[in-house]
Amino acid sequence: MNFKKTLGLVLTAALVSSSLVAVKPVKAATSALTGFNYFYAQRSLLVENEADTYVVDTNYSGKVQYELWVKKASDPSAKWQVVSADANGKAGYTEAVDGQNSPYAIKLVSGFTFDKGKYYTAVYAKVAGTAGVKTYGHFIDANGVDTDSKSGTEQKYDIVKSGYFNAMSTDYKQKYNEMLDDFLFDKSSFVAGQKVTFKGFASQKSGAKYKLVVRKFGTAASSQAVLNSTFASTVDWTPTEAGTYQVIAWSEPTNAGKNAARDGWRIDTITVTPAAPVQQQPKVDETSITTKAGMILGQTFVQLKLTGTDDPSKCTVSFGNQSLKYDAESGTFYGNLNSVDLVALKKAASYTVVAPTTPSQTSSSIHDTTGSALTVTLSPSAEKVLVSAVLNKSHILSTLSVDTNDLSVSVKVTFNGTTYDLTSASDVNAFKLAIAKAVKGANATIDDYATVTLGDFKANNLTATLDVNGIQYNLAVK
Repeated sequence: MNFKKTLGLVLTAALVSSSLVAVKPVKAATSALTGFNYFYAQRSLLVENEADTYVVDTNYSGKVQYELWVKKASDPSAKWQVVSADANGKAGYTEAVDGQNSPYAIKLVSGFTFDKGKYYTAVYAKVAGTAGVKTYGHFIDANGVDTDSKSGTEQKYDIVKSGYFNAMSTDYKQKYNEMLDDFLFDKSSFVAGQKVTFKGFASQKSGAKYKLVVRKFGTAASSQAVLNSTFASTVDWTPTEAGTYQVIAWSEPTNAGKNAARDGWRIDTITVTPAAPVQQQPKVDETSITTKAGMILGQTFVQLKLTGTDDPSKCTVSFGNQSLKYDAESGTFYGNLNSVDLVALKKAASYTVVAPTTPSQTSSSIHDTTGSALTVTLSPSAEKVLVSAVLNKSHILSTLSVDTNDLSVSVKVTFNGTTYDLTSASDVNAFKLAIAKAVKGANATIDDYATVTLGDFKANNLTATLDVNGIQYNLAVK
């Protein structure tokens, strides 16, 4: 099956554009948020008295907020209303979420469902924490309804995209396989290199079968892969790289007379985390072992090398209770051993190799807002995150040495009321943009971050709160 063509046709048919209102938007200031990268209905089949939403993503690297509007097309008295839920569960803009390469299923207010019939839809998006730069003149009351009275709260936006939902009668439940709930996998977390098994949906019909399609965000649409060539009740997937993935479940047609390659779809996004670094165990390289007569009768001089370590000097090698010495110039271990058993002496298994199991700790100076110096012991992994994430660039931290790529530590920074996870590339970019705007003004872009200086921080009295594995420090430039 030509999946790419089929997907394009189906999604295009499902999301035919429709104007929100025939009113020309008021010209306003521009925004760095200029378009949607991703905009699909979460599932293909919508039945009356059920809900559906959009999965969306934008071209903006910082945090964004979304607002979903609906209006019943067949009811002349129907009003536009907001059905997306804010952080408190009320109708309005959603919580702030990553704007780019992080498709988000817009959360709906509790209890909202569609009646039978066609609904016009529109999705507003704006840079998080801003009012939005454009308007259609829509105001909503406490229930999210635009009563046309121009009273209540005006809803502005940076970008908008329209479409429609068509809620069919409950009769269709007998003809189609429903996929109302979350994807079922045999694991609750996803790690690069580890197999997971897709097991369908809790709401599915008995005997339902699927094809699973995956694509890593940030890659071309042509890179999407159909994991199984024939429909199956379970599908195995081993993601090779960490990142955010689009996952689409295609349901096998259940109606023999239906001329379609699928019964329906459901879209979700899954985050795959990096695999933990594999700790190599150094061992003796058996091919490197050389022996000759020792200094005294009953001894043998042995020389050997290790494999599986970049720094053999931190390891110890012993034969029984006898330790070998290390020669840094040749990178070998050597010694006179009280044994003449050449068979045993030339076997790697005869030697015990011990490597350090904990990373070295490095002290770094962090200054709090009182000007006094706090000394905190950071593992190299914490230092890696801090330096790469920009704290050192902005002179809040002193120079740190980095000697590992281990990013397992939790490092967060709160700046101007927003908390950023500095192990997340998107949060790092959002943090940089927030710094640039705090120093250069609201119209600053992420490119302006490179021009921020220590003097800018001091002149603007900028502070931040750093959280390293739950321990917090108040930071400021002095």
